[in-house]
Amino acid sequence: MRRTSIRETSNLIKSFQRRIRSEGFYLTPRHEKSVRRLIQRLHSAEPFCFIHADSKKLSNYYIELVVKRIEHLGENSILRFDPLRKDKLTEILNNELDELPLEKALQAGRPDKRRKIIVIQNEDELISEDWQDIELVCTSLPGANVGLLCNASGIDKSFIRSNRLMKDKRVLHAFFNAPTQNELKLLSVVARGRPEHRGVLQILQDLDLRYSSDTTPKEIELSRRETTEGGAALFNKLLKDAEQGISTSDSTHEAAESGQPKKKSYRGMLGLISIALALVAIYFLSGQTWA
Repeated sequence: MRRTSIRETSNLIKSFQRRIRSEGFYLTPRHEKSVRRLIQRLHSAEPFCFIHADSKKLSNYYIELVVKRIEHLGENSILRFDPLRKDKLTEILNNELDELPLEKALQAGRPDKRRKIIVIQNEDELISEDWQDIELVCTSLPGANVGLLCNASGIDKSFIRSNRLMKDKRVLHAFFNAPTQNELKLLSVVARGRPEHRGVLQILQDLDLRYSSDTTPKEIELSRRETTEGGAALFNKLLKDAEQGISTSDSTHEAAESGQPKKKSYRGMLGLISIALALVAIYFLSGQTWA
């Protein structure tokens, strides 16, 4: 395992701070990149996007974050379509295209950042007629100046595999994978280091995201008190947790290789050094004023 330097750890913390934006918090740098791609696509000549994620909660989180980003930019109007309201998507289209000649709606137009964007809600309640209208928007009305944003995580997987829009190159499919265990651990440690970042812990809890060795609510409250009283106590506790985690990992590894010739391994030691360096950096940097 490659050791993490103090500079690398400092960069990770700065990346954490940069991802706190007015529209919300980006869990990982790749999530932030995916949102930028979505915004660019919604301003392109083919503004049709579907969001996929490892869980519906995660995809809902980024749907709302994208909507807030669009609203903050102030260039587009958001039109929400909810099939539970018994509305028809064609009614929304008719209202938007009322004064637009049909021949212009059928012709490809120039990208317009001020277009209307339809956000599909309660996507698991869409019926076949709704999907026909969605396909119409995405494939047959290039000049309508209407975009579409839909959460695909609540849609039946068999339907996704068979639907033509899922393979159409005119539609962008953005995937938001859950943070890795290492990323979740770093998020938790950094968020607990400063009171103003505690909101990130609530986000992780709301999204049911936690690393496998995460603490219980009682231990979390202990960490909060330790942070208030001094960073040294929190650092010592985290380092002890890291040591126990590596010890458990090594014991499991040895049990799996029982009966075979033993080989000297430095994996546990290097892992401990790596985590220790990361925590030392977080400990010292937590005393600084964060942007």
